[in-house]
Amino acid sequence: MEKYALASCCLCKLLLILTTQPLGDGSIHETYCRVCFREKNLEPCLTCRLAFHTDCLPTGWIRDADYHMFCSVCVRREWHISPPTLTPPASPRLTGVETSDAAPAASPAVHHNTLSSTSLHYTDLTQPKPLIISPLPEHSITLQPNPASDTTITSTHIPVTYPDPSPPPARRNRKSRYTNLPADVDASLNVLYRELESNASLRLENEELREENLRCQQIIQIRDLSLTALRRELEYRRSSEKEMETLRTTAAQLEGARKEVQELQARNEALEAELETSRQEAAEAREMVSDWKAKLSTLLGS
Repeated sequence: MEKYALASCCLCKLLLILTTQPLGDGSIHETYCRVCFREKNLEPCLTCRLAFHTDCLPTGWIRDADYHMFCSVCVRREWHISPPTLTPPASPRLTGVETSDAAPAASPAVHHNTLSSTSLHYTDLTQPKPLIISPLPEHSITLQPNPASDTTITSTHIPVTYPDPSPPPARRNRKSRYTNLPADVDASLNVLYRELESNASLRLENEELREENLRCQQIIQIRDLSLTALRRELEYRRSSEKEMETLRTTAAQLEGARKEVQELQARNEALEAELETSRQEAAEAREMVSDWKAKLSTLLGS
């Protein structure tokens, strides 16, 4: 039953907002839903020109006490929070002011706030562009006390107590260009932006790594070629050393053969000399024999 009562109350509030919303030319809100792009039965945002169906509201929207709807974009920008009113600081010379005068003076301030809150929706619906109020920073505007106007301050100052504004959240580094899109679409676009940036950086790193890999491959090829040349030179040196050893062995053998030939030649010459001597001796012996034969024949013949 509570759900049905709440739904009926929501429908009544929606009908009240739709009846008070200006239509036709010069309307401050869009005439179609930003999710389904259909018209009719739209619920506008109080601080921007977007409008949605009740079933199409993206996640992150809220409602205030007056049943005014704030879309997720305005909630993320904190446009649903009323900024605190800037009031001059109390003068240090107002020490004699009684607290009984300040207590009844707080009621006009409350009445002023209620008037401003009730007239906010009317002014937002009648102006051509909504009044955008951004959250105030932490520092406040301080006014220097003027001694000449102390009496005026004591007579006209109405103390109003406001809670200290919470510090604004940290701003994002990238502000989306699609401020009219829902929160989930905006978050998806931010994720895509980050992925594209990371892809670009990864692509650059990949190109750098490829170039470095190519340089390393070229260096490795040069080293391989130098190693191959060194191996060939080493093999050539080894083969040349083997050839030198072979030549040295051959040279030693040739030297021994030459010595042998020289010895044989010397022996041959000696033998030839002996043969010549023996021939001369044999010729002399034959002559002697012939002489002895002649002498013997002469002796025998006589």
